[in-house]
Amino acid sequence: MPATGSAVASAIAPLPDDRPIGTVSLPGLDEPGQTAQLGYWLITGARGRGLASAATTLVTEWAFTRSHLTAIQIDREPSNQTSARAAERLGAVITRPRWVQ
Repeated sequence: MPATGSAVASAIAPLPDDRPIGTVSLPGLDEPGQTAQLGYWLITGARGRGLASAATTLVTEWAFTRSHLTAIQIDREPSNQTSARAAERLGAVITRPRWVQ
C-alpha cells in the first residue's frame, strides 16, 4: 500500500503510435485517508476526442477499486470550462469551490 503523499502517474498515449499526448495522475494519494487528487492534461491538438475522459475514467475506477478511495479531489482554474466538462463527465460534484492563486 502506498504511503500518504504517494502518487500515481500515467502517460496518455493512444494507439496505434503510442506517442504521449498528455498525462493523468493521482498526486497526493493518501490510501490510509482514502483520498487523492486527480490531475490531467492533453496537448492542444489532442483535445476534443474523449481521450482525457477515457484516461481519467480508467484511473479513477482503478483508484476507487484497488485503493478503496472514498473521495478524489479535482482542483482546476475556475475559468477552465473544458476541464470542468471533463470533471462533470466523471460524475464529479462541487463540494467545496476554491481556487488559490
